[in-house]
Formats: sequence, structure tokens, C-alpha cells
Amino acid sequence: HIPVITNQNGQKLSKQNLARPLNNQRAAKNLYTALQILGQNPDKRLQDACIDDILQYATQHWKRASIPLKYETTIN
Repeated sequence: HIPVITNQNGQKLSKQNLARPLNNQRAAKNLYTALQILGQNPDKRLQDACIDDILQYATQHWKRASIPLKYETTIN
């Protein structure tokens, strides 16, 4: 199974379900947040890092076992 983020009704966040698109102007912050949601506990120094540095960190430190089976949060 591939983890997905769902809304409060259990629907996958997608264009089909009218989810707001990610802001490409903050792609690095989106990646950092995705790593947090996926339980990867990214280094706080990566909060202001470039995309390449975040991806390199994620590749080197990926822990499949850390991915939560369920993650609940409110997305504004």
C-alpha cells in the first residue's frame, strides 16, 4: 500500500476531490512537510534548505518502518 493523505471524510486529497493544489513556490517546504507526515523526522535544519538537499537527506535517511499507518491533521 502507498500512504495517502485524506480529508476529514476519508477521501484522498486529489483534484478529483477538489483538494487545493500545492504551492509550487514553496516546493522545498512542501517536501519537508511531506517527510514529517511520512514519519521521517527530517532534520530541522532542512526547513530552509533547497530541494536537492532535502531529497538527498530523504534518500539517505528513509525509514519505511517509520511511515505511520494513519496520520491525522487539519490542513488549512
